[in-house]
Amino acid sequence: GLPVLASVNQHSETARITRESGGGWVTDAADPTAFAGKASELLHDRPALDKAGRAGLVYAQANFAPVRVAERFERVLEAAVAPGGVRG
Repeated sequence: GLPVLASVNQHSETARITRESGGGWVTDAADPTAFAGKASELLHDRPALDKAGRAGLVYAQANFAPVRVAERFERVLEAAVAPGGVRG
């Protein structure tokens, strides 16, 4: 439930998940002043921090909880053993 401020490559998986989840903000790792500026801004915006924290938690529960990962893995395995599923 904690919001994220990520200083990463804009095209990274971390950036994608952070944006997609609504769980935080992304700044370009090549621009450290952008990170500092965004951090300073967010320190004064408790509602935005709370909203991002909640959104990130909901996203994580829906996508990364062990039961969700297991369900997706089972679907992949079922597709692999289905006729025409995996070809070598």
